[in-house]
Amino acid sequence: EAERFYRIVHSTRQEILGKSHPQTLSTLNNLALVLKQSGHFATAEGLYRQALDLKREAFGRNHPSSLTALNNLASLLLAKEQLQEAE
Repeated sequence: EAERFYRIVHSTRQEILGKSHPQTLSTLNNLALVLKQSGHFATAEGLYRQALDLKREAFGRNHPSSLTALNNLASLLLAKEQLQEAE
């Protein structure tokens, strides 16, 4: 049920605040986390990559938010045992 709620919140925030707003991106990350924890790695990976791209575009590559997004993606890749890409 958490996934459904995060999808609703993300959609609403994206509509009202825009796709690159920090709150929208935070919800996108939370949705990816829920999907990761429920074993939907492929979908979670796509959302983590989307969040990373949007954060880099909005804040720059070295912004703490962008680095957190990169860390989240690496954590997922580690969970998927894609060790070389996670590095």
